[in-house]
Amino acid sequence: MPKPRPAVLRLLPALGSPVMRLALHLANTGLLFVAAHAAWALTHPDTPGGLPARYLNLTLSAALLLVLLGAPAQRSFRGGDFMGLALKLTGSWCATLGAGMLWLFFSKTTGDYSRSWALMWAGMGLVLLLGKRALVYTLLRYVRAKGYNDRRVAVVGTGATISYLLSRMGPAR
Repeated sequence: MPKPRPAVLRLLPALGSPVMRLALHLANTGLLFVAAHAAWALTHPDTPGGLPARYLNLTLSAALLLVLLGAPAQRSFRGGDFMGLALKLTGSWCATLGAGMLWLFFSKTTGDYSRSWALMWAGMGLVLLLGKRALVYTLLRYVRAKGYNDRRVAVVGTGATISYLLSRMGPAR
């Protein structure tokens, strides 16, 4: 019989549900906006009025593009190593930035954006996205170590492969 979930975990939707995936995408978008505003504040401290609308539009476009290009990095955290996930996320972020730069080049609007802001935003965005992943990864490992959010499997058969699988499963059999 599975362990009953603590009250805090009962309030959350299932970790693999579409609602949770949407929440994680919204968190990515929020982090990219935080990075955009922070990069603007650091690169243009004397400019009144804050981040211009065209920069906000670029940030939103990048967040939406990251959802499309970031599919390999959005897979389940279960059983994966963090470095592999971080590399996939970094690749997705670089592809997103590359596609955005191509769009700006072909639309002849690259001169409308500050290069120092773009570099600062790209770096801060990647650090925040990786930090969020590390936090979620650590939280999920903790929750699973406590016996929650586990998966039940039936292992059928005999032989070396089954023995290896059972040894990898450890004491949680």
